[in-house]
Amino acid sequence: MEEKKTRKIISASEAKAEKTRARKVVDPNEREVLEKEAAEAADYEPSKPPKSRSKRAASLRIGAVVLWVLAILFEVAAIYMLNIAETTFAIIAIVLDAICCIAGSLLWKKANRLVPCKSKSKLVCFIWNQMGVIACLLAFIPFGLFLLLKADKISPKMKKVIAAIAAVAFIGSVGTSIDYNPPTEESIAQAEAEAKAIDSDFDGIVYWTRWGKSYHLDPNCQSLTRSDTLISGTLEEAFEAKRNDPCDFCAGGGDAD
Repeated sequence: MEEKKTRKIISASEAKAEKTRARKVVDPNEREVLEKEAAEAADYEPSKPPKSRSKRAASLRIGAVVLWVLAILFEVAAIYMLNIAETTFAIIAIVLDAICCIAGSLLWKKANRLVPCKSKSKLVCFIWNQMGVIACLLAFIPFGLFLLLKADKISPKMKKVIAAIAAVAFIGSVGTSIDYNPPTEESIAQAEAEAKAIDSDFDGIVYWTRWGKSYHLDPNCQSLTRSDTLISGTLEEAFEAKRNDPCDFCAGGGDAD
């Protein structure tokens, strides 16, 4: 008889701590800090206090807004540079504009995974989730219009070069800013209801792997047989980790019963 494979299950908090440790170079001065992180992970409770999640999300959103304001300021600087025919500085400003747009949008999307949109209006939630795209439009459209209509002090050839750079920066910023599958409180509640319908003993804990895209109700799911380590957490934590696709086999994600 084949011996059953031993599988390690760690909490979402432990997974985050391990990821943080992996990015650090361990030296004697850092060892105490890392040991403290490990101890905190060992005392992990599946669901963070709502106030803690809300506070963290608010901080991320403030950071996003600050970056978007900087992006618009860089746009203004780029327009000014074009107006005085300083093309090199205009290009630098538009690149910095794109960087701020992308960084701000990533923070905003992360905040939405911590605290999803609470509105029952699909339109409001759509606007809220795609605020990064709106910020990109504000940070690029005026510059584009100025370049096409009023940038008379630069040569047509240079205007084409700057237009190409701005177009690439704009497309990259918008593509990164779009939240293709944003979580909402309604989607999380629906996932919980579906989980309870599938398993009446569902205790709120789901499982996922480090590289997979799905969450699982059963840690012994047939699709997890090759996974040595599973991460466990609430559905909110699974959605925060971008695991919002229910497994086809154990979570009702497909046609399989």
